[in-house]
Amino acid sequence: MENIFDKIRHSFLNELTEEGDFWRIFRFETLIDLIRVNLLCFQKQKNELYLFKIINYSLKIELLNILSPIELVDNLQESFDKFNKDSTFISDKLDILLAEISNHYCKDSKTSISDINIEIEKVDNVLIKTIAFDSIINQIIYKSIDLLDI
Repeated sequence: MENIFDKIRHSFLNELTEEGDFWRIFRFETLIDLIRVNLLCFQKQKNELYLFKIINYSLKIELLNILSPIELVDNLQESFDKFNKDSTFISDKLDILLAEISNHYCKDSKTSISDINIEIEKVDNVLIKTIAFDSIINQIIYKSIDLLDI
């Protein structure tokens, strides 16, 4: 199972290196919408890449609970200077999150795509930044890992 968490970490850090932390301007709802879109793409194409994206967006939600979101200001240079300063901090927090997830993860071979849909529907009924919200995001991560055929 360590192998899958290494792949998740590698995927996330690759994206962080290539694209930076511009995702920190997103609202939680935007990231949830991106999870929905990638779940639909996975349902249609059955490509594991979309499951990794679902996991990455879920991890970004978890990280936004820890990190300060970046607010854009009128001065473009001032806004731009806020990005990509915390990559070591982000990777350290990612490692902590992945360690917690791997400690609590228990493979469920009966997981289906509809299980992730159910969790995503639950998100609409809870307040953001609550224990219930965090629990749902963790379930989305767990169920996505279950569906990865690695």
